[in-house]
Parts: sequence; structure tokens; C-alpha cells
Amino acid sequence: MHSPTPWHYEKTFESPNLFYLVDNNDETLIHKGRVIGLDNARLMAAAPKLLEALQKIADHKPGYTDGDATATSYDCWACEEMNEIARAAIAAAKGEQG
Repeated sequence: MHSPTPWHYEKTFESPNLFYLVDNNDETLIHKGRVIGLDNARLMAAAPKLLEALQKIADHKPGYTDGDATATSYDCWACEEMNEIARAAIAAAKGEQG
């Protein structure tokens, strides 16, 4: 199991290019580029694919065609909620959150 989320990063005073990646318990996951923990390394390695999947979810427009271009769309509150969560995660991954 990966370290508790949310994760955040903190810059070091040693260099503007060095940072710590810290979990919810203030345990260091990465220090000066060294990954701490195999499960964390796997999760970080999967991050680009996870981001790609989130972007597809965020762009998804609820509805169906079932092979019929004239079929009526339907509203899906769960889909919209997933889209919002995906957009928030994408913004966080890109450093755009407030």
C-alpha cells in the first residue's frame, strides 16, 4: 500500500531544484531524487498513465449513441461528478490548484 495521501512537496533551502515529497504523516517519500518505498515508486511510475486516464474521464461527455447517431443523450450525475474529480486531480498534477 502506498503512503497515506494527500502527498505534497516542499522545496529545500539547499537548492531551488531540490525538493522533498512528503506523505500525510509528514514522512519523506522522496529526498533529493531518491524514491522511498517500492509501492510509492510504482505509484509515481504510473502517474503519467493515471493522468492520461483522468484527462479522458474529464473530457467524457455523458450520453449514448448505441450505434445510432440520432439517439438521445442522457444526464448522468455520477459522470459529471467523476469529471469534476478528474479535472481537480489534473489541475493538482499540473500545479494549477489554488
